[in-house]
Amino acid sequence: MLPALECSLALLAAICLICLRETLLKARILMHTAAERSGIALWPRLALSQIVLFSAMERAEGGHAGALGVLMQMIVALFVAYVLSLFARLLIACAQNAHLASRYLQRLLQSVSSFVSRRPAPIAYALAVHAGTSRFQRPPPQA
Repeated sequence: MLPALECSLALLAAICLICLRETLLKARILMHTAAERSGIALWPRLALSQIVLFSAMERAEGGHAGALGVLMQMIVALFVAYVLSLFARLLIACAQNAHLASRYLQRLLQSVSSFVSRRPAPIAYALAVHAGTSRFQRPPPQA
């Protein structure tokens, strides 16, 4: 019963953090910036936050954040910044191409007057075309 309570509390905390983030974005306190597309511009912010959180965790556990641990956090932050910048570029490309795709979809779904009928062919005709007419001829008479 205890793991279910822990999971539900973690889920509740995550939902609250998402709601807080959305509220801050709507109030323009947090804003999407061009730094999200550049790994070099995003790396210092991630490295700083990771080092602060790493040091806080080490103090909470009763340890000391060493130089190797801080260096490792900076390397991980560089990798995460690179992956996030690639993902942000992908999202931007998808958003830019969505307008073009919607134009094609609108054109495709509009009714077009053409000389070709869009109604399905009758079953007998479709069968004859796909299977061939020679398959449905009467067999020769037996003598």
